Amino acid sequence: VDQAAPTADAGSGFTKTCVTNASGGTIGASGSSGNSYSWNNGAGSSATASVNPSSTTTYTLTVTDNSNGCTATDDVTVTVNTTPPSAAAGNDFTKTCTSNANGTQVGQSSVAGQTFSWSPSSGLNSPSSATTLANPSATTTYTLTVTQNNNGCTNTDDVVVTVDQATPAADAGSDFTKTCVTNPTGGT
Repeated sequence: VDQAAPTADAGSGFTKTCVTNASGGTIGASGSSGNSYSWNNGAGSSATASVNPSSTTTYTLTVTDNSNGCTATDDVTVTVNTTPPSAAAGNDFTKTCTSNANGTQVGQSSVAGQTFSWSPSSGLNSPSSATTLANPSATTTYTLTVTQNNNGCTNTDDVVVTVDQATPAADAGSDFTKTCVTNPTGGT
């Protein structure tokens, strides 16, 4: 009597991030021609399956020996770590001769495990920090890009600095001479 169960090998799990296995990967191992295969979660009916889950998922492979009907199962977990960081460039502001004349701080609190990059960098005192002094000479839209180091995911946010420092025109008029005879009451 043949009651030997087949071998089920769901393969090694992997981690999907924004930069590693971003399009998923293959689970399972080579199969045998005398067996049939079935994956839960709609992953297919072959010894291997291409999977691209949107959240951490455990896949179960069921192998059936076609000659005796015995089955075996094995599980593999695909871990999904694709959560982007939050990005907050700050509130838009206007730089005038009397308000924010030397610029102002923009950005967010620094978070361990994240890197920060501002673009363009002109008019910024620290373009690779979470916060920076924005003091452009012309109206500029700055983009903050935040990268989560453990998964490579990024997020962006913009802040607009409007520069309105136009000097008003001053015209006191033409010079004139006041004498007892010429312009005795002043001029215009």
